[in-house]
Amino acid sequence: MGWLLDTLKEIPLSAVLKEKIAAIEDKYAAAETQTKILEGDLRKANAQIAELARENQRFKQQIEELTHIDDPPNDAELGVLKLVVMTADHPTLRSMASRSPLSQEVLRYHLLNLADSGYIEIDRIGKHLLTQKARRLLIEKDILR
Repeated sequence: MGWLLDTLKEIPLSAVLKEKIAAIEDKYAAAETQTKILEGDLRKANAQIAELARENQRFKQQIEELTHIDDPPNDAELGVLKLVVMTADHPTLRSMASRSPLSQEVLRYHLLNLADSGYIEIDRIGKHLLTQKARRLLIEKDILR
C-alpha cells in the first residue's frame, strides 16, 4: 500500500509541474515573439543608420564644394590682405574700414573668409595678423616686398 500512497502523492505534484512547465513554455514563446520583433526593429534601425551615413557624406561633400576653403583668395580678398599690411601698426576692423572703400560688414566678411582659409589670424583683442601662408602668397604675387 505504500506504493499506492506514493503514486497518489505524485499526481498532484505532476499537475503543479505541468502548470509550471506550461507557464514557462508560454514565457518562452512570448520571448521568441519579442526577439523576432526586436530583430525586425534592429534591421530597420540599421537601414536608417546606413541611410543617414550616406546623407551625412553627401552633406560633407556639399560643404566642401560650397566653402572653397582651399581656393586662393580672390581679388577682393587680396585687397583686404594688402589692407592688413597697410594697417600693420593697428590692424583692427575699425582701422581697416577707415582706410577701405568697403563697408565694415563686407570687410568683416572677407576677413572671416581669410581667417577660415588660414591666411590671417584674429587675436583676442581683434587684431588681424597675417599668417606665413598669406605672407608667402603676397610675396609670390609681388605685393609684399
